[in-house]
Amino acid sequence: MTMHRLWQDESGQTLPLTVLFLLVLLGVIALVLDGGNAYAQKRRMQNAADAAALSSVMILSRGESRDAVVRQTATDYARANGADTVVLTYLDAGGNVLPNPTNGVVPANAGSIRVTARRAFTLYVARLFGFATMTASATARATALPGAMPNQFPGLSPLSVPLNFYEACSVSGSRCDLWDSSYASAWGVPASQFKSLIDLSNGTAGNLPQMVSTWTQYGYPGAIAVGTTLPAISGNYGNNVADALRQRILANPSGIDPDGVIWGSIDMAIWDSWVPANNNLGTPMQVHIAKFGRFKIRLTDISGSHAYGSFMNFVVPGHERSNDPVHAGPKIIVFGE
Repeated sequence: MTMHRLWQDESGQTLPLTVLFLLVLLGVIALVLDGGNAYAQKRRMQNAADAAALSSVMILSRGESRDAVVRQTATDYARANGADTVVLTYLDAGGNVLPNPTNGVVPANAGSIRVTARRAFTLYVARLFGFATMTASATARATALPGAMPNQFPGLSPLSVPLNFYEACSVSGSRCDLWDSSYASAWGVPASQFKSLIDLSNGTAGNLPQMVSTWTQYGYPGAIAVGTTLPAISGNYGNNVADALRQRILANPSGIDPDGVIWGSIDMAIWDSWVPANNNLGTPMQVHIAKFGRFKIRLTDISGSHAYGSFMNFVVPGHERSNDPVHAGPKIIVFGE
């Protein structure tokens, strides 16, 4: 065999090996480029699903009951993070899937939201092997759980009610009047001493009619702590409160209920004991602050003699949980429960 013939034989064997090597190299490049892109897209969809689940369960915890608004919120946040399609599912506290609402209202027992975000993306190298696109998908679940009552609260309104009012008016379906004196009367409080208002400044503000209006509309500029004792306001300020409440809700509406009525909320202190006024000393009735609540009220339910509504959930920071699943109150948001 001549050297020329030997070289031809070896070159003929090298060509298939070279082609095989190039195919393997392309596969590695595809794995690096397309695999890295797929991982990045998957991470992006996880961020989209997390943002959508968190935002939607947040507004649900703050009183939003319109299914379309909750879904649109999830969709907006997911698409802002690159998602093409968004699927939202309501779950109850036990993690059971709830039927999609047909009446436009979020199921009353929905305490958790699961969101799946998807995005189709183009492959760079794998298209040479017939794979032009892939779909990245990720799912997140956010749950609102009862949280521990904050030790102090900023921006309170001067409205305040006894603990039995809070317990009766923080269950699902309740509707109570903030000016209803029967709850305080059950504690033995004379109607002349308590008008559902407290002096958040502890007697230092002056010009109470103006302060009642200002605190109702904008909130008290300081923070009140649990355990604080504050004086009651005995004057009749129903019209002041009503006007300020209307202005507050019109300026900062929290939402629109299924009936098409604008609603808002106010934060207030809840008291669990009281000390009668002492005429000899000139001191007004005092109340002991036990907790805080957020009261939901519709614009059409406000007058100088009535203010109907109910306590609602509100989101607090932290992860400390409460063992009270019945009453509306502070909520914490957790993922994956």
